[in-house]
Parts: sequence; C-alpha cells; structure tokens
Amino acid sequence: MTSSGSVFNNLPSRYDTLQKQCLPNWQTFFATVIEFIPESISESIPESIPESISKLIPESIPEETERKKEKKNREIEILELGSGTGFLTSLIRKKRPDARITCIDRNSEMLAVAKEKPELQKNVTFIEGDILEECEKWKEKPGWQKKSGWKENPEIKGKFDAVVSTQCLFSLPPDAKTRIFRRIYEALKPDGRFIEGDIFRPESEWEEEIYRAHWKRYMVEQELTVQEAEEMLGTFEDVREKIDTPEKFRKRLEEAGFKWVFCPYWYEMYAIFVGNI
Repeated sequence: MTSSGSVFNNLPSRYDTLQKQCLPNWQTFFATVIEFIPESISESIPESIPESISKLIPESIPEETERKKEKKNREIEILELGSGTGFLTSLIRKKRPDARITCIDRNSEMLAVAKEKPELQKNVTFIEGDILEECEKWKEKPGWQKKSGWKENPEIKGKFDAVVSTQCLFSLPPDAKTRIFRRIYEALKPDGRFIEGDIFRPESEWEEEIYRAHWKRYMVEQELTVQEAEEMLGTFEDVREKIDTPEKFRKRLEEAGFKWVFCPYWYEMYAIFVGNI
C-alpha cells in the first residue's frame, strides 16, 4: 500500500506527465522509437497493362488516367504492447497519421484515458488484456514450424508491419520473455520490425550506481519529491534480477528468430532495440 504522498496515486490521470518527469531525454527516446516504424507500405502496380485488359479500357480515357500512379500506398498495421494511456500512441499518430494501430493493455483505467484522446478516435483498436495471454493466442497457426525462429511456410504471413513497446516488458520473467518474443516474431509480416524501448541493467554494479544517481537527480529536477523519486527507483529494485542487460536482450531477440538486431539509442539505463525479420 502506498502512502498519501505516493507517486502512484491517481496514476492514470498523471501518467503522461510522469513519462516526462521520470524518463531522461524522453523526447529523443520516443522520437527514436517512432523513427524506426516503417513508412506507409508501397504496393507495386504493373508499369504496362496486359493486352487482354487494355482492350476493355475505353479509348476515351486519357492515357494518364489509365496509368494513374505506378505505386499506391496501403496503411501500415502497428501493434503496441502495454499502450497504457496512449502516450506513445498519440506521438505515433502525429507522425504516421494513416497507420492502423492495435493497442493492448491490461489496465482498464489507463485504457479509459487513452480512449478519450481525440487523436485516437480513428484507426485505433483497444484491447484490454494481459500482453502474454493475448500474444499466446497467435500460436498454433497452421503452417508454423515448431522450431523457434523459423517459419515453415513463407506464404503464411503475420498481421503487423511493426510491433512496438516501451517500458513494459523489462520486468517479465525470462521464460515469459522467450515466449512473447517468439509470438511477436510470428505476428510480424515479412520484413516486419519489432521496436522495444526499455530499461536495461548495466553489466557492472558500479556503473549502475552512477546511472541510478543521475536518474534520481533528473526526477527531482523535474519536480518530483525525493520520496517520489525514491519510490520510482524502488520499483526498479523490486524487479532488478528480471531485467536484461543489453547483450542478453539482443541474444533473446536472435533466439526468437530476428535476423538483424541493432541498438539505435542508448542512454545510461534506457535503450532502444530494433529487430528485423
């Protein structure tokens, strides 16, 4: 139970503000996550029209109308895990206004806040449920090979062009991470991308101590009380042993089947990893 002055009091209503108060360089962090979400996917259209079809086109149609465009765009499909109040979702919507986004979160109060945001009224689907349980529903598809990391039939495609998650998978037990990364892999379309921005544990304890001190100072500078800042650090300590180092996290993604894994952002205890099919 938290005290009357707890940082977690009225969490859904103040969550968006806490994101900025508790995450150093939050603008760059979220901007990097969004930067690696694919643009609208282009579908090629044949440059020339087959003769059998061209005979059906009236001669009165202008030549440029016949060709129209060489390419047309389709909306990309994004899955956001642990979407909370839609803080990241709103930022994605500003940069990818045509994207279709599916949000999963188990906190009904958080989702209620997200559903009230005007920018999330269109092309956003909200699912209330546990991330792991929802992702487990995607397994046992016909044609999937049981061996981790490979698809038996390349014609069987996942649904999403990108899966994104920030600050929600770090505290999962190791076996749960193994399962969920595999499910994410299976949910992606060919050339799909998984983008994970999260907290990571440094390789050495002395390095961690330095970063924790910086983290606390940042939160106090952002007008959290010392007690609130210590509460936030306490939540990290509670799950510390479950948190991966960057190298361990990279190996988990590779074991799940991702061919190319890279880290475009790393600042002290926060990093962003991108895994490509």
